[in-house]
Amino acid sequence: SRSLAHQPLCQVLIAFQGRQPLVDLPGLDSTLRLPDIGIARFDLSFVFTEHPDAGAGHDLELVIEYRTDLFERTTVQRMTRQLEWILRAVTRDADVSVRRVELLTADERKSLAGQDATGAGITPRTAVSLFEDQVGDAPALVFKDQSLSYEDLNARANQLAHHLIRLGAGPDTLVGVAMPRSPEMVVAVLAVLKSGAAYLPIDPGYPRARIAFMLDDARPMVVVTTSDLVHDLPDTTLTLVFDDDTTRELGGSPVTNPTDADRSRPLLPQDCAYLIYTSGSTGIPKGVQVPHSGVASLAATHVDRLGAGPGSRVLQFAALSFDAAFWEMCMSLFTGGTFVLASAERLMPGPALAQLVRDHQVTHLTLPPTALAQLAEDGLPTGITLVVAGEACPPDLVKRWAPGRAMINAYGPTETTVCATMSDPLDVGGEAPIGRPVHDTRV
Repeated sequence: SRSLAHQPLCQVLIAFQGRQPLVDLPGLDSTLRLPDIGIARFDLSFVFTEHPDAGAGHDLELVIEYRTDLFERTTVQRMTRQLEWILRAVTRDADVSVRRVELLTADERKSLAGQDATGAGITPRTAVSLFEDQVGDAPALVFKDQSLSYEDLNARANQLAHHLIRLGAGPDTLVGVAMPRSPEMVVAVLAVLKSGAAYLPIDPGYPRARIAFMLDDARPMVVVTTSDLVHDLPDTTLTLVFDDDTTRELGGSPVTNPTDADRSRPLLPQDCAYLIYTSGSTGIPKGVQVPHSGVASLAATHVDRLGAGPGSRVLQFAALSFDAAFWEMCMSLFTGGTFVLASAERLMPGPALAQLVRDHQVTHLTLPPTALAQLAEDGLPTGITLVVAGEACPPDLVKRWAPGRAMINAYGPTETTVCATMSDPLDVGGEAPIGRPVHDTRV
């Protein structure tokens, strides 16, 4: 079927007009000029015309015709400069291959380099040190009617961390975490990081075959889990059931922060923080090791560009097995905000999620566009910082949710510590760009 959204034959035309004999009028100079018909016949046209009597080096004229509802004048001017730059490059060296022709002018390269230099100079740190900087009486975590301060959360994580160290956890080791959404899940993740080990998140909802594959492939030294889930793990897996009985047993463990003197060796920013299994292009899950080194830049980006920090309340929407869960943890626990946890039932996109956001006065929410699309028009309060990520965000969602909110589009593969680029607050209309690099990052 035909579409009226574009010219049906072609959208871009490149034409070349060969040498045309000029009319010889005695005593008069004549020049060939294309008539201006006042409309663009194609979306974008490049018409080259030879002029036989022009001076050397000026015998080729270019006229660009474009639709003003599609292109700004500045955009076409930039195209002109780039084309001139390319033509000069190939005329200087006729033997140069096309793939070696520099497409950007010197000014454009300088401009892009300046955009990449975002927050350069951030010192790499471990996730552990970022969290321990926040320790105090401020609320760190809420779940249903339960609330933990940073001091309480830190003490509980320290006790489990010291126990894991006694079991052999430390840098260069891996500890699995297979737990439902709960404060204990967060305690377990922090404890693994504090021990110096990397954590392997295991979604209890995964099929047993996938869990068995991950455990066989990653070979964690131990898996922290619950009494309800331990029977879903392979019999060959060493487990640590983290329940009320374990908590009481850990009561005698130190509540002080583990140090490098306690660990098998010093914990360094280049050490692995977590191992995430992605779907893999071949259909076979692939483990991706993510170091601590990018966490400080991510936390700084959360503070500077999303306004995260003390007073902010960040909802944990993503399952632990997705790196977006670490994004949410970083946005809250590594900046001094409050991490809002909820049961899976209350996180279902729709009225339940909307009510949860209002009940807990959530200030920062990260959702995939497919989940956001299921919320009613009045489902989210104005003033909230709304991040969309995980897939392309269609313009209709931007039109619906951007007004009155700081709506941000984020992008990044797992290997880049969750996020590589982030847009400025989106405006209504047009596509959602992936934006600029996060702090201390170049793309």
